[in-house]
Amino acid sequence: MSKNIRETILLMVLFVFVILIIQFTRISEINENRRVEVPKKCNVLVRIDIKGLSKKIFINELYSIRASDLIKNISKIAEEDTESKKDAKDPFTEFSEHTNDLNEPLEILTIDIKGEKGVFLRTKSQHKTSNSLLYKSNSNYLYIQLFGPLFQRKEVLYEINSTDLFTLSKAPTSDVKIYEKTNDKLDLKAYLNTSSKNIKIHLINKEENQVNKKISAQGLHFYAGANHLNAINLMNPLENKVKNFSINYFGLNSYSNPILFPNADMLIEFEDSITINDFSSLLKSTIGSEDLSIHHESKKTGVMALDDVEFTYRLVDLNSIYLSTNNRILDVTKTSGSIELGGDLSQILKLNDAGWKGILANEMITGIPILNELKMLLSELSPVTTHSKNESIITLQLAGNQSIYSYLFSILSKI
Repeated sequence: MSKNIRETILLMVLFVFVILIIQFTRISEINENRRVEVPKKCNVLVRIDIKGLSKKIFINELYSIRASDLIKNISKIAEEDTESKKDAKDPFTEFSEHTNDLNEPLEILTIDIKGEKGVFLRTKSQHKTSNSLLYKSNSNYLYIQLFGPLFQRKEVLYEINSTDLFTLSKAPTSDVKIYEKTNDKLDLKAYLNTSSKNIKIHLINKEENQVNKKISAQGLHFYAGANHLNAINLMNPLENKVKNFSINYFGLNSYSNPILFPNADMLIEFEDSITINDFSSLLKSTIGSEDLSIHHESKKTGVMALDDVEFTYRLVDLNSIYLSTNNRILDVTKTSGSIELGGDLSQILKLNDAGWKGILANEMITGIPILNELKMLLSELSPVTTHSKNESIITLQLAGNQSIYSYLFSILSKI
C-alpha cells in the first residue's frame, strides 16, 4: 500500500515537472528551418528532430505504467555520462557536451572525400575544438566522423567548408527525414515516425508500372527495387547496376574456422546481362578478398567457395543470378511493390549451430547486456509492409505490454 502511495506521489511530482517543461519550452510546433547548408560533396543528409523526439518519448513514457522504470533508466544513463566526462579526450563526450541548440536538428551526412565516402554527425555549435577527431566548419557546425577511412584533417576541413545552400521541400512532420542529392537538389527519400508501439518508415516511391520477380518470402524476407538500391549501386564497381534484389535470411551458419556467414538465399537482377566471372569480380571487390573460387557444374550452375563457406549459384536468365548457402530450390514469385520487409526479425541474431560453438555463441549474446536487450526487442517486433501510389510504409509493430521507448532506454543504458 505504502509503495503505491509513494509511486502516486512520484507521478504527481513528475506531472507538475512536465507541465513546467511544456510552459518553458513551448511545446507548440516550431516552423522548421528548411534552408540548409551542406558540403558540396554530400550525397545523403539525415535530419533527426532531437527536441521533438525527446519530448515525444518523455511524455509518452511518463504517463505509462513504466514511469518509475523510465526515471531509473534515465538516472542510470546520466550517472554513466558523468563518469565518462572524466575522459576529456573522448571526442563523442566533447561533441555531446557542445550540442547547445536542441531546436536545431542533429544531422548525419555522407561526404565524398578524395573518392571515398565518410559518414559524419554534425550539430550547430559555437564551440572551438582542439580535438583532432572533431572538425569545426566556418558556418558554425561541429562535425565528428562515425564511419569511413581515416582522412587527413585538412581534407575533411576543405570539404566541410566547400558548401552549397539548399531549400528543402516541405515534408510531413516526422522524427527523422532522409534526403538524397539528385540533380543538384536534396530530395526527400524517406521519413520515420515513432510511437510507444511501432516505428513507421515511409519510403517515397517513383511510380513504377511494372511487375518484377523476387524470391517467395520465407524466414526474414527483404526485397528492394531499383528506386531503393542507390547505396548498393554506388558501391558497385560495375557499370551494370542492380535492378532488383531479394533475400530470405535464416540466421548465421558457423564453420570450422571463426567465420560466421549468413544462411540465406538471394536473387539479384541486373539491368544488363551478367556472367559468373563478372559476378565473381564484383564479390571480390566488395568483400576485399581474392580467396573466392568457382566450381562449374554446368554453364548455368555451380558452387562458389570462400574459404570453407560454400554457396550454390544458378544463372536464372541473362540478367539474374540466384545464390543459396544451403542449396535450397529457387521459388520465384512476382511483385509490383518497390520494397518489402517481413518475417521474423529475431533471426538477425540467431546462430544455426546445435553444437558447442552454437551454444557458446548464443550464451555470449545473452550474456552481453546490449545484445540481449536488442535480441528481446527484435523478438517482439513484427514487420509489415504496405503500399500506396506514392510511398511504401514499413511498420515495425511491437507485441506485448512493453514499450519501444522503454527498450530504447534499456539499450542506451547498457552501451
